[in-house]
Amino acid sequence: MSASEHSASPRDSDAAAPDPRDEIVADIHRTREELGSTVDELAGKLDVRAQAEHAADVARARAVQTVRSAAATLEEPTLRNLGPPVAGVALLIGFLLTVRRRARRRAARTPPAPIPS
Repeated sequence: MSASEHSASPRDSDAAAPDPRDEIVADIHRTREELGSTVDELAGKLDVRAQAEHAADVARARAVQTVRSAAATLEEPTLRNLGPPVAGVALLIGFLLTVRRRARRRAARTPPAPIPS
């Protein structure tokens, strides 16, 4: 019989099988890591100062985004080109209201025309 024809001895098959103690040790390490991350999360939730700083950072980022969005909207060509016409219309309305007010004041000051008899 050649060496390849020999079947593996029981000792060889035991050496290839994983040791249950190694699995238990790996499970313990994994559980410790999970517990450590859970404790870190709980400590973060209980840290009021850190939560306030985080909320301030979020609010600051939101405000910056709002300002950038508004600036981008104002830089759009359609809105930028509307400025002069809107100002012209506002001046025209102001002028017409002033003329109307002066006409009413003059009308209130002049006595009514006599009625011919």
